[in-house]
Amino acid sequence: MNSKQLLIALTICFGPMVANTFAFPIKGLYLDDPTLCDSHPQTTFGHEIGDAAVFPPNEAILVQSTNTSNVICVADDGFPNDFLVRITNVSGNSWKDLFFVVDGGVSVGNVDGYIEDTTFPGLNLAFKIDNVGLNKNLIAGDTNNNLIFEPGEAWEFLLTNFVAPANLPPFPVLGSVGLFSDSSNIDGGSNASIVANLVPEPSAMAIALAISSGIVLRRRNRLFQ
Repeated sequence: MNSKQLLIALTICFGPMVANTFAFPIKGLYLDDPTLCDSHPQTTFGHEIGDAAVFPPNEAILVQSTNTSNVICVADDGFPNDFLVRITNVSGNSWKDLFFVVDGGVSVGNVDGYIEDTTFPGLNLAFKIDNVGLNKNLIAGDTNNNLIFEPGEAWEFLLTNFVAPANLPPFPVLGSVGLFSDSSNIDGGSNASIVANLVPEPSAMAIALAISSGIVLRRRNRLFQ
């Protein structure tokens, strides 16, 4: 198999995935603050997932929230602004590095650091959705306990002391497609986002690896003929 054939094979493997996915790629960056709940390494993000009513099907989740008396990492501020958020993965894709980030003018108590849209700078409060450390906000739904948000999973996580301006809903709304942190301020209906990274499909990766390995072996065989 020559290079042209490899390109064709890779296109067959990955072409449908690329063409059918991510109409709204993002460029996000997490910056840690060691004075807050938990520390995480600097992380970049390529995708945003959100409400299936507005997001493309391959970035879609179902979102529900209800008031809760459970608080995490910080003391309760005494207002009814603590939420249990349930997100169900209906995108058909698996996701990792899920972080919740509020829009400009919105605050939340159980935060780890800050996230910015690098194309629209402005740091906003954020936390990793996980069950590790002081900020163990993920309380249910991670079936395999691997922090991979897999198709069909319904994760439940906690928001403590969530406060939005009067012109926005008082509960979390994940409705700004391709916009997050300060860039989502130009979108009227949303007040928060979830950013994440795609977990590559194992089958496609395996095929690509097999193809590339086959080329290497064939070239080696030619050298010894």
